[in-house]
Amino acid sequence: MFAQAAAGARADSTLMDPISTGHGINSLGRAKLALMLRSEEPIDPLIVYLDLPAQMGTGPLTRQ
Repeated sequence: MFAQAAAGARADSTLMDPISTGHGINSLGRAKLALMLRSEEPIDPLIVYLDLPAQMGTGPLTRQ
């Protein structure tokens, strides 16, 4: 079951609204990242897409 969930998370590697809490990645995003990293077959590189609101811009994310 975990192998299938991990494969599905890697196949859809976009985190939707990942920082809605304002304090880093929300719990759903963290769970999806954990599944993506739980792989029997390593993916190099592991690419994660972030679906961010337009007002955030395209610069690097910084911790405040």
